Amino acid sequence: MLPGGRSYSRSFQAEVQVELVKGLEAKAAYKYLDVRTDYTGQLLPRPLTSPHRIFANIAYATAFDKWRADLTMQGFGKRPLAMSPGEGGQHGGHVPGQPLPRAPRFALFNTQVTRAFKHWEAYIGVENLTNYRQRDPIMGANDPFGPNFDAAMVWGPVYGRMAYVGFRFRLE
Repeated sequence: MLPGGRSYSRSFQAEVQVELVKGLEAKAAYKYLDVRTDYTGQLLPRPLTSPHRIFANIAYATAFDKWRADLTMQGFGKRPLAMSPGEGGQHGGHVPGQPLPRAPRFALFNTQVTRAFKHWEAYIGVENLTNYRQRDPIMGANDPFGPNFDAAMVWGPVYGRMAYVGFRFRLE
């Protein structure tokens, strides 16, 4: 990025929410991001920023909210990667006319079930339900003082599926 260089950001977002039947709600959203920055005289997409993102959620609650359950999906489109330090740094080694390397598209799924009582709730959930992970998120990890070491290229989850259980208490 050059001092005084050009950059811009444009975005668009659309959302919809509907109650399908009593107690069953669905939500969906789409976001488009066009973020560009001047790298050595070239206006290029900002690294690690996905231009296409989607969100979907379906939630159900029984009468009096005794039971609640939901399933959420977050989708991330392909995103440009920066050039590695050995290739000249952030887009610095980019050859005009050549496509930038891109991270793959992926989706994350999370779910939770809650049981409500008079003054407390118990819940159980799972994050990253499909166990999707970015393999080898640290470039050059075997040589941390070498020219190709880069810990800033994380574009996806580095943890796998995670289950949890919890309690909430209401003080009145």
